[in-house]
Amino acid sequence: MKNSNAIADSIEEIEVIPEKLFAPTDEFLAEKGVPSIKAKVEKMVQDKVRSIYGEQLPTIVKKRVDRELTNIIEHQFSTVYYISHLLVKKSLDDGYLVGSRGSVGSSFVATLMDITEVNPLSPHYVCPKCHFSAFKKTDEEKLKYGESDFEKEYAKVFDETDCGWDLPNAKCPVCSSEMIKD
Repeated sequence: MKNSNAIADSIEEIEVIPEKLFAPTDEFLAEKGVPSIKAKVEKMVQDKVRSIYGEQLPTIVKKRVDRELTNIIEHQFSTVYYISHLLVKKSLDDGYLVGSRGSVGSSFVATLMDITEVNPLSPHYVCPKCHFSAFKKTDEEKLKYGESDFEKEYAKVFDETDCGWDLPNAKCPVCSSEMIKD
């Protein structure tokens, strides 16, 4: 046992699974000729959210996007999200249906990056033409963000709905277009 222990004692300890994340930094990527993944993810998310909800984002949407993007970028998960986006895109382009996406798929950012088609926001309507939107809100959210006349009118419908797909069809009160239910 002496020689075995002597050999074991002479070998430095290694950490098989590191405690911290070793995501590629923008500096490292720039050296390899790759543009900033953080900037790419941020632009992709901002472009998509504005194409759905308009330039003037509803406060409930803006706060959710800002909170998620800040955490994703701050904790160096931009690369994970971008790679997930590329993998799902490639699979769908090749005709393969993509199922579960794990923890990445439960975020609103993942919805905006086409990683998942599940929108985790509360049931809501959004007009594809003028971007009017109306959300199911908790009492706390009603106090915090206010409530539109449309939301007041549809309060009973929202209260009885847990999923946007179950919302009845509705016309936009601003431009009379058929609204999207999400």
